[in-house]
Amino acid sequence: MAYLELWGRAFDEGFVTLSKPREIAFHAGFDGQRGERTWRSKMKALNDLGFIEVAGGPSGAMSYALILNPYLVIRRLHEQGTTGLREDKYNALMERAGEIGAEDFDLPDPWIKQSSSLQSSPSPGPATETNSSSTES
Repeated sequence: MAYLELWGRAFDEGFVTLSKPREIAFHAGFDGQRGERTWRSKMKALNDLGFIEVAGGPSGAMSYALILNPYLVIRRLHEQGTTGLREDKYNALMERAGEIGAEDFDLPDPWIKQSSSLQSSPSPGPATETNSSSTES
């Protein structure tokens, strides 16, 4: 639910300000005495897996988050043989991506020159809708 809450707070570029961690934790389903701590642990897991990049700022070590393209993250995790990522689930995701016309899996690997710093790393960028149609005037 922490990931879904981030998506709900993100706009076009996938950038989220985390200035109200207690509120964000509550909306993600974590409340009570340990709610914010539990939410932070979920955010750390998302960061460690590469689904988001967090950066410090006025609200502490976790002030900002950048949501990265989940297709590219999952592809990288699959290529690395990450424990828990089942082959049948990955294949189903690939099939579904094809059905909806998502071409994200065809993008070049953005982690070839990976850096751990949010400010200096070439990131895979925010997730984008690859199936949207636009009209030009």
